[in-house]
Amino acid sequence: MKTVTTTASGNGASDDTAALQADLNLLAQSTVPTRLWLPRGIYRIRRPLRFIAPSVATAIDGDFSVITPGMPGTPSVGSLAALLRLVVPSGSGPFEMRRLTLNGSGLPKIKYITTVGLELYGGSNKSIVIESVLAYLCQVGFAISGCDGFVVRYCRATACERVGWAIVGGTWTSPIKIDSCSATHGLQHGLWCAPGAQATLSGFHAETNAGRGVVLGSEAVVFSGAVEASAPPAGPPVDITGGLFEANFEGGIAVFGGTSAKISWPRFVGGGGGILTIEAKGGGTVDVTLPFISSSPDPVPWNWVPPTWEPQWTT
Repeated sequence: MKTVTTTASGNGASDDTAALQADLNLLAQSTVPTRLWLPRGIYRIRRPLRFIAPSVATAIDGDFSVITPGMPGTPSVGSLAALLRLVVPSGSGPFEMRRLTLNGSGLPKIKYITTVGLELYGGSNKSIVIESVLAYLCQVGFAISGCDGFVVRYCRATACERVGWAIVGGTWTSPIKIDSCSATHGLQHGLWCAPGAQATLSGFHAETNAGRGVVLGSEAVVFSGAVEASAPPAGPPVDITGGLFEANFEGGIAVFGGTSAKISWPRFVGGGGGILTIEAKGGGTVDVTLPFISSSPDPVPWNWVPPTWEPQWTT
């Protein structure tokens, strides 16, 4: 695979928007397998970057670089719609993106300037891999739509204002695989999956979110934070295997009307005000195998249940 180096400065002070977008445009026009390399640095942008994958194999390697807003003055919340938009349409070749940090604030003081850190739009049936990407201080860390068997692994959403992960609409032909990823310290939910979206979560870690660790169901749950309405019938169950759900203030996993989940071998830990629940409301259904429960993150036998604990399954 041919490697080309970005023309952007990455010095943390210059406006790199035009240079980065030009590099992505050239990558999108590739006729031979090509990788765009971003040497380690801080790349400041003022509008969303967009990449449409071509028919040949392409990759973006960030070398743990940071992409962050470069807005002057004191910009309002949400004034930058996204940091990076990736489109992998039908007919596009394999694509990989690795080792990037998407900082949605860009300011010394925390401010959620960026609406979405990474937007991923699907359609390709080739190998699509997103690996080792951190999205933090965004309103939504990752927004994923209509993906066909893509793999997202070792990625983290941290301190996001609405949700760390939003698995949203579009045409789904097979589940997206979210492997060894996390959502922590969010102001609302860790991960939300819309009715009809298909996902397999393996080893997902949701910790210290102010809402729930995982929510399956109504869009209103995410974007208003108040309405938990039932939703239209969904596709196959969302498959959640393993994972740790710790100190999420409103509980571990909630499944709302029109959605279902198959949950195997999860571990739930309290602490920090968190409660140990799997909820099924408004017609949502859950199939659970062997949940592990412990009352605190302190070292205890693996499947220890405190004497005063009572089952908290709700319907």
